[in-house]
Amino acid sequence: RVVVVFRQMSAVLQRAKPRGGASALHRILRLSATNTSKSPLPLQHGAGYLASHKLPNGLGDLYLASAEPLSDATPGNGGLRLWHYDSDEKAKIEALRLGRGMAVKHDTYNTGFAGAKLICAASEPPSSWSPQNKTVLLNEVATMLADLKGKMYTGCDMNTTTKDMDYLSERCLDNGGSDYVLAAIGNKACCPNTATAYGVFGAVEAAMGGNVAGKRILVHGCGGVGSVVARLLVEHRADHVATVDV
Repeated sequence: RVVVVFRQMSAVLQRAKPRGGASALHRILRLSATNTSKSPLPLQHGAGYLASHKLPNGLGDLYLASAEPLSDATPGNGGLRLWHYDSDEKAKIEALRLGRGMAVKHDTYNTGFAGAKLICAASEPPSSWSPQNKTVLLNEVATMLADLKGKMYTGCDMNTTTKDMDYLSERCLDNGGSDYVLAAIGNKACCPNTATAYGVFGAVEAAMGGNVAGKRILVHGCGGVGSVVARLLVEHRADHVATVDV
């Protein structure tokens, strides 16, 4: 079920040949000529690179964060997250932290990608968004990805779905670009959330000596990933499984 994803990833890496070396993010991105810069935020765990773009219709801000400069040789990869934050500062901090988290993942598995993340800091909770609002967001992201010409690839994350990625993929192609989406959309039987949940469960199982039976475990977050993790823990005879969500 994941063969399509790895084939897409392989094609990306073949296209990502060095062509002149890495450039600073502010020279690569075309999101905002005046608001793109290396993050000045005094983060406790280090900084990164951050670009922002104001979405139409007052929908919020789109942030692209990366742990290192993006280039043809080292394109970024990370999901598109849609969330409502208490402040712009909190949105920027989370974007940079998630970008660094993706860097750890890509370095661990030697994928060839740089760690990056797309964050839509919505002005209103996503639960209040109309389908038209989501379409506006995806159109803006498609334009950005096409402008970056392969320096950034994205996929599903919180409040974005494989259906959204289907549409985003089509829009990227319509904008004269390539398919800059890596989200298992070529295989309708593969749910990225479920695949992620099995990875989380495997990590928990390994951390507990290969067996969760008889253990008491708290699952923080019970959405598309956490709910599957909780189910797997119960199926594998964890003694007590509790969940917490907001």
